[in-house]
Amino acid sequence: MRAVAAMLVLLYHLDAVHFSAGFIGVDIFFVISGFLITSLLVRSRQKNGRMDLRTFWRKRVRRLVPAVVMTTVCGLALARLVGGDALVGMGWQGLGSITGTYNWFEIANSASYFDQQSPQLLTNMWSLAVEQQFYLFWPLLLAGILLLPRRWRPGAALGLAGASAIASQLASMAAEDVTRAYVGTDTHAYGLMIGAAVALAFPHALEGEGPRLTVRGHRALGVGSWLALTAIILLAVLMPDNDFMYPWGTVLASLLGGVVVLGFLGGEGAGAPTLMGLLNSRVMVWLGERSYGIYLWHWPLRVLFFYAFHPSPWVNAMLVTALSVLLAHLSYTYVETPIRREGLTAWVRRIYLAHRDNRGALAMRVGAAAVVLALALTAVGTSHAESSAQEYIEQGRAALGTPATPPAASGRPAEQPAGNNKAPAAGNTAGNAAVSPVESAAPGGAASVAPSGAATAAPHPKDSTQVTIIGDSVALAAAPALRRAFPGALIDAEVSRSVRVAPDLMATYARQGKLGTYVVIALATNATIRERDWNAIDRVAGPDRRIVFVTGYGPADKTWISAANTEIQALAQAHPDRVRVADWASIAAAHQDELAGDHVHPDGRLAPAYAQAVKDAVDSF
Repeated sequence: MRAVAAMLVLLYHLDAVHFSAGFIGVDIFFVISGFLITSLLVRSRQKNGRMDLRTFWRKRVRRLVPAVVMTTVCGLALARLVGGDALVGMGWQGLGSITGTYNWFEIANSASYFDQQSPQLLTNMWSLAVEQQFYLFWPLLLAGILLLPRRWRPGAALGLAGASAIASQLASMAAEDVTRAYVGTDTHAYGLMIGAAVALAFPHALEGEGPRLTVRGHRALGVGSWLALTAIILLAVLMPDNDFMYPWGTVLASLLGGVVVLGFLGGEGAGAPTLMGLLNSRVMVWLGERSYGIYLWHWPLRVLFFYAFHPSPWVNAMLVTALSVLLAHLSYTYVETPIRREGLTAWVRRIYLAHRDNRGALAMRVGAAAVVLALALTAVGTSHAESSAQEYIEQGRAALGTPATPPAASGRPAEQPAGNNKAPAAGNTAGNAAVSPVESAAPGGAASVAPSGAATAAPHPKDSTQVTIIGDSVALAAAPALRRAFPGALIDAEVSRSVRVAPDLMATYARQGKLGTYVVIALATNATIRERDWNAIDRVAGPDRRIVFVTGYGPADKTWISAANTEIQALAQAHPDRVRVADWASIAAAHQDELAGDHVHPDGRLAPAYAQAVKDAVDSF
């Protein structure tokens, strides 16, 4: 089951388009951990009359910490070699990872777990932090629960699960970004508690105790376990990443995970022996043993490849998967297993004794470790507070000054087809940065591309006060250049915007008498554009207004951007008298070295080309 859980998370992070809810693999991990840890603690109490917490915590440290330290230190070192946006937040990320408090550092630093455009190196450590805090505090709570009559104990754990789920729902309702609800230990403990409830219901599960059922009941449980595992996989593939998932979709996945665990109880009399045999095959056991390392390594590798190479989705998936399995195997074989069995001091002594007669080999190992550690410390010392995209966005905010009061609709989060629809697309920090100098001409002579079949006559400058620009974070990053190109225009740009908000914004500005004759829709970055979106925009615009759509640009895995661009070109073909295209996608593709580290937002050199493309499109009417 651990192998299945790890693969679901890996697939989600590598291909969120087709595995939009694959993050439920984390919840399956939590259920398994809650069950196993509670079973071990209960068995310790049964055997010794008390829970041997010193031994329990020592074993947990030996099991978890070596792999976390290895991944963190090596990840920081590699980030220093990559540089750029890979170095954002290195200090708090490294400290949070090693101390098992990453999730609370993430919350305190207003970082979004779901931010895919400028991903942070160690974001996946949040779940390890939740588990580590569970290992620390759950034995103390469990001691109190074990004072209750046996029949009440599972209900007590389920009550805690319900309280955690309700707290998660309340926290989700209180914020647009569900990071606090999703990564908080208190608000994401329901999977752990569901696993603990199963262990408390069958306190001798590790000795072969299982549900006492009739033959028909065992068969039903076996079928139920197969159906539950199938449902988990189908949820990961088919369930949209929407508000329901936070928390109720993940609660459902946790309950299904609990059913699968129930089917494995009872030893030879388990309800799902065939399924248990499949998951206990040599390949699945091998992957399960290394699933912890695979989970630890895959995300930092994905982030490093993203910032260093921007590979295609398939190349990225193959490289990250292969290297994650390889590094997890090496870590499991040469670091994790030896330290777990003999302890850190004995492991270091054994390595020293094995090489004491070969001083050269020993010096190479020590030197390599020193270089990695030095790079990691340098990464912390040269860390950035913000990504380059965030810096450009804040410069755009400064250029716009105090924007017009936006309608309520503009505060809605983006609807991203991949990743979470509540996540900021980029840049959620406060504070204004100085506006960089704006060039007066587009780099390389870049200009907008007129749609096929559209009028190609020489542009005639239009009155900027009759231009309304509704944009996302890319338009916000280009705001200094847009302000210069369109003095007096109404520019309303914000992070996380999708085309869904455009009709409401336009309608509000129309009621206020502020909607210009020329409306620029720069919202192709965060979601596809559908025919019904155009219909809604067209109804508000009416026959007398002209529309300019700005194409979007981003890494290849942002597949919805190309879909939005295709629809934009089709709209220009269908309505040549009313629709123009400002082809930012072509400009960005030709000037990739002048984009922010997320490969989406323009820097100060390229922003004028963005503004010029929009101006040429407006003037072409």
